[in-house]
Amino acid sequence: HNYEREHHYNLWFVITGRDRRALDGALARIRAKTGLDVLDLPLRTAYHIDLGFPLEGSGKRNLASAAPHRGESQCHRLMAEDRRLLQAIEDGLPLMARPYAEVARGLGTSESGVIERLKRLTACGVIKRLGLVVRHRELGYRANAMVVWDIDDRDIDAVGEAFAAFPFVTLCYRRPRRAPAWPYNLFCMIHGRDRETVLGQIEALRACAPEAPMDVLFSRRRFKQRGARLSVA
Repeated sequence: HNYEREHHYNLWFVITGRDRRALDGALARIRAKTGLDVLDLPLRTAYHIDLGFPLEGSGKRNLASAAPHRGESQCHRLMAEDRRLLQAIEDGLPLMARPYAEVARGLGTSESGVIERLKRLTACGVIKRLGLVVRHRELGYRANAMVVWDIDDRDIDAVGEAFAAFPFVTLCYRRPRRAPAWPYNLFCMIHGRDRETVLGQIEALRACAPEAPMDVLFSRRRFKQRGARLSVA
């Protein structure tokens, strides 16, 4: 993802890599190419991260679906067959009645084998989610904001889980502060049909942390929106 946002730090993007060394290398290349410093904010805890949002309805999300994820996945090292499968689907599934059969044909394996391997990779956390990449602006959700908070470290898990329970929060995660430039450690994304709707939803979140310093970074432009690519990570 790569978005322009309303802030002094106005260009926000997500990068993925095989390990921390790969991420550091990517950041170094960005610094060298742009001549700009980079605010490096690695993910610490994901309280809710499904990249989706409800098209209708209200109320609280089931807390079980918003359980925080910490650390590495529970799988052992990926096998070569796992990597080939992930690379085969990183640009999306074919639009046909039996997409997994087509993926299997390209890999020289069986449809059931592809499905079972994807189930295993999902169960152990290598795959976080299988779903559609929704172009929210085209669906009429013209406003989205990244809302950032400075939450006491002793309270952040409770507040993060409380934020994650709201259905309009599409992402909620902990990242490190970078004092003095960046004092915030809890991030959440909100999508709404207009700016006023999003601001109203933010007020609902404030009730969970009424004294916490916070800021709102509305999106201006979308430069990129897609899933990670294992083949270049």
